[in-house]
Amino acid sequence: MTAQALQIHRNEQFQYPAKFVRQNFARFIAELQDFIRIPSISSDSFQALNCANWLANHLLGIGFEAVQIFSTKGNPVVYGELISDINLPTLLIYGHYDVVPTSPTNQWKFAPFSATIHQNRIYGRGASDDKGQLFIHLKAIESILQTQGKLPINIKCVFEGEEEIGSINFEQFVRENQNLLSADIAVVSDMDMISSTQPALTYGMRGNLSAEIRLKTAENNLHSGNFGGPIPNSILILAALLTKIQGQSGQVLIPHFYDTIEKTTEIEKKYQQKFGKTNHQIQYDAKAFFLNQLQSFSANEQISFLPSLTITSFKGGFQGEGLQSIIPSQAIAKLNFRLVAKQNPYEIAALLRTFISEICPKNVDITIFTSAHAFPYQISTEHPAFRAAALAYEIIFKKKPLFIKSGGTIPVLNIFKKNLKIETIMMGFGLPNDNKHAPNEYFELENLYKGILTSIVFINNLKLKNHAHH
Repeated sequence: MTAQALQIHRNEQFQYPAKFVRQNFARFIAELQDFIRIPSISSDSFQALNCANWLANHLLGIGFEAVQIFSTKGNPVVYGELISDINLPTLLIYGHYDVVPTSPTNQWKFAPFSATIHQNRIYGRGASDDKGQLFIHLKAIESILQTQGKLPINIKCVFEGEEEIGSINFEQFVRENQNLLSADIAVVSDMDMISSTQPALTYGMRGNLSAEIRLKTAENNLHSGNFGGPIPNSILILAALLTKIQGQSGQVLIPHFYDTIEKTTEIEKKYQQKFGKTNHQIQYDAKAFFLNQLQSFSANEQISFLPSLTITSFKGGFQGEGLQSIIPSQAIAKLNFRLVAKQNPYEIAALLRTFISEICPKNVDITIFTSAHAFPYQISTEHPAFRAAALAYEIIFKKKPLFIKSGGTIPVLNIFKKNLKIETIMMGFGLPNDNKHAPNEYFELENLYKGILTSIVFINNLKLKNHAHH
């Protein structure tokens, strides 16, 4: 550990809050359980409001001021602030309290919203994505306030309830509240470390585009005995279209899809080859039977540097138990694109529409819907706040964090950059195999504990020379 790290580790700004965390950790866990038990699925407006109220009350209980719940066209946004001195830097903490559905519920070991503690893990939907990670910063703030009396910087918190459905109303909220949200730097914790012993700082994330293709060949499903043969099958036609959009190895076949991609630098390649996950590790984490072999790219390079297309669902015809002799009149496919630097989700949506119009058979009724347009994001690893976060990880985990690019997407990163003109530090405390968006999602209690300590160090040592006055 460096001399600077040892000095920080031993000073009162860290020691007293760290002791408070140790003494109150059981209470922190119980509070997080209460948070997770609220079934705040994005589509459930009643429970979203319930969760927003809980979160607002929790901010007040910690000591936040100007706590407000803002209505949007969808789920509410929770805001709170603690302004110590307008001459100090301001940190904006972002998180989301909404969660994805729990299906298939029969595959959960524990009830999805029971927040069960088992083998030093807390199980429940949202435990890692994003309630547990959001909670880390709140408990760090509480620990500093209770032992130091005030914060060394100004802090604003903004928590939304629609991240899992593309933050569809959040950008409008940010545009309308730019003065309220003005800050020098933002932080989000909604990503992964490499392992419980190897921390990581994310410096880039992919963009996102979702699409739904609906194809009809007749007004209604038809009896296969009466019409089988001359009547075209919607499922077969749409399946054939999808094979022209994506190759068997995962490559996207849409013309010009790859045109704007920046070439990966040799430094990034060598870094990922040295520190990135092996094909075996990624296959193990995914519990997959095999991996796509895309040219000479490793699995880690595909996730870090390349865009991807996933056909997330395919539906058509009779879906019930047993058999039904029909010719399906409609087939539906849902697609998800992950995009890399210089790719524009709106331009990719236009390329998709154009290509489908060119390859689609005549006389079929086809409709394409696109949503969740999010741009890729990247921050310099030399940014002073990024360096402060790296030092905080090193102090607490006793190991320097690896710098990684994530294959995931967080829309808020570019929303903040575009509207608030600030960068965002991506401090992840989840794990690759903690089952986000899947049955048995969990969050390691050790990561919760170390995450709180890491946040304390980060907050205490966030020194930005050129900051705005708020």
